[in-house]
Amino acid sequence: MRRKNTFLACCLTMCLAVRMTVAAPVSAAAKTSASAETQQTYPKYETYYVVNCKESITLRPQPDVTSGELCQIPYGSAVSYIESAQNGFYKIVYNGATGYGLAAYLSTDKPSDSYYSSSSQPSTIMYPTYYVVNCKQSITLRTSPSTSAGEICQIPLGSAVSYIESAQNGFYKIIYNGSTGYGLASYLSVYKPSGNVSYSYSSAYPTYYVVNCKQSITLRTSPSTSAGEICQIPLGSAVSYISTASNGFYYISYNGNTGYALANYLSSAGNSSVYDTCRVVNCKESITLRPAPDVDSGEICQIPLGSTVSFIASAGNGFYEIYYMGNHGYALADYLDFQ
Repeated sequence: MRRKNTFLACCLTMCLAVRMTVAAPVSAAAKTSASAETQQTYPKYETYYVVNCKESITLRPQPDVTSGELCQIPYGSAVSYIESAQNGFYKIVYNGATGYGLAAYLSTDKPSDSYYSSSSQPSTIMYPTYYVVNCKQSITLRTSPSTSAGEICQIPLGSAVSYIESAQNGFYKIIYNGSTGYGLASYLSVYKPSGNVSYSYSSAYPTYYVVNCKQSITLRTSPSTSAGEICQIPLGSAVSYISTASNGFYYISYNGNTGYALANYLSSAGNSSVYDTCRVVNCKESITLRPAPDVDSGEICQIPLGSTVSFIASAGNGFYEIYYMGNHGYALADYLDFQ
């Protein structure tokens, strides 16, 4: 009986020893993990401050002014700068929230205690300076890149603004007096208008002239013949060419109005003669406008089927001399039909 009790005691002692031996490494691993968590380091970011606003700026979930709001960041608050993002935004951290704030309102320089106590206007040195041109009195700063968007304020002729980026629909994203919005590119130039004038046209854009019509052409709200009318531009008038648009239109500025006009009625040559019009027919896709009345004379451009051109005169070798989208050249008469 004594031997049996002794044997049981030995077995119990061995089990306890094994249990303690197995448990010991687990405890050590837990301590190692806890130590690693305690020693973990986080990246250090540069500190920026909210500037150029009256009260606060918006922290957004995406680098887009339409992406919603995470929170408001008060003027003068410190944020952690992570990196530059698209659309004029910085990726930042504020009060544990990571998002995007407009770069125009963030600076490494700590601002004064109050926006209103600052002796100077908000800094614009972060962006190139543009000037308001090509208008009688002022242009409109809008909430989005559309002529139907709401008005933020008026920017007087000759005023300096900060250019952020090009936007859609012929607009620039700009800053004026601490307000960020959109102004039509045709009224903004890197060249400061000269003199004390009430109406100044900048040389930032090439000058084109209205040609190939009897009285006037239509300035429209979009590059389509069915788009609304802004105004009529008389034959021989000078306009500012901004860019080439779709559907055979040019994007232009005339008397403070920006819109679209058919390119074949505009020319840099300034010849205001009245011409008949022809339409491209009898082809699959397009015909070739050439520099001379010869099929071997090279190519100026392609003129799509159905396009309208201005007829100048009959030329040799079965060609017509024509105007198309401001280009002067020759096309085979067999593919042109008088309207």
